[in-house]
Amino acid sequence: AAAKKCPDAVPAPSRNHLATPCGLLFNELQHSPHTTLHAIQDLLAFALEKDPGRYKGTSGPLILYIIRLAVQVAEFVDYLVKHNEWRAKVQASGTISMSGASW
Repeated sequence: AAAKKCPDAVPAPSRNHLATPCGLLFNELQHSPHTTLHAIQDLLAFALEKDPGRYKGTSGPLILYIIRLAVQVAEFVDYLVKHNEWRAKVQASGTISMSGASW
């Protein structure tokens, strides 16, 4: 990936320098979670079908890749759930709480 150019002015004229590949996954999980999670579930089912019961063979690295992918996506989902719970708590209390401090 090409290095991003730092903005020359503050505030920056655009937000392009802030874009990340993770932002796309967050967007998909927020607006269309069923599609993304169903695809991950299908990949895990295919990995189970390929599992010979031992690591040897050509399917071992593929199975490990699919499991790592599923775990990483699950971490993104966990982050979004916790963030949503935090936002709901903030909206209910009317305060912002960070590291035990409230404003």
